[in-house]
Amino acid sequence: MAPMSVSLVIGALLRMLMVLEPQRDWTVLARVYQHLKRTAAPSCDKLSRMVPATDLFALGIRLMDTWAAGPPQRVNKPSRYRDGLLIALLISCPVRMRNLTSIEVGRHLLWDGQVYQPHFTAAETKTRRPYAASVPRELTPYVDAWLQVHRPVQSIALGGGQVGTGATSGSTAGAGPWAARRSGSRSKRAPGRRSVRRSGRTCSGTAPSPSWSTAPPSRSG
Repeated sequence: MAPMSVSLVIGALLRMLMVLEPQRDWTVLARVYQHLKRTAAPSCDKLSRMVPATDLFALGIRLMDTWAAGPPQRVNKPSRYRDGLLIALLISCPVRMRNLTSIEVGRHLLWDGQVYQPHFTAAETKTRRPYAASVPRELTPYVDAWLQVHRPVQSIALGGGQVGTGATSGSTAGAGPWAARRSGSRSKRAPGRRSVRRSGRTCSGTAPSPSWSTAPPSRSG
C-alpha cells in the first residue's frame, strides 16, 4: 500500500475508534497518524502525467472539427463531437463532472447575448460556493452546432426521441444527461501521454453531458 494510502487508512481508523470509544485516550494513535500524514510522499508523479491545457483544448477542437471522420455508426459521430466539446468546456470552465452532467439550459447555462455562461448556486457545488464563468467566444459556434445538429441526431439514435434543434427553440424539453465518461479515455489517448482523471480542473491550471435536460437558452436576448 502506498504511504499516502496508509496515512489515510490510519486516519479513518482513528476517527472510527474515537466515535466507538470516545472515553479512551487515542493520543498515541493520533500522533502516529499525524506523523504518517506529514511524512507520506505521493507514490506517483502526477505532474509528469499532466497535459498542458492548450493541448487538451486543441484536442477538443480537433475532435469537433473532424467529427465526420468518426466510426460510421450514426450514434458514434455525435459522440465524437460531444467528447470534443466536453474536453474544451472542461478546460475552459473547470467544473466537477457532477455539475457538468446536471446542466439545465436556461438555469445553469445562460446566454448573455455574446457568450454562454455556466452558473451554479452554492447549494449545487461541492465547495458550497457559487460558480460563474464565461465559455470562450470561439466555442459559441461549437455549442450551437451541438444543440442544433448533433444532439438531436444522437438523441434519436439512442431512442430518446426528437429534441429541440434550434438555439431559440424556447421550452422544448431535452434529453437526459449527456456526458458519458468516454471523453476521459480520449483525453488520455490522443495527447500521447496519460492525463489524470480530473484533467479538466487539474490541467486547466497549466495555461491561461451536453444532452442538456431542458431546451437551449434563448438567443433572442
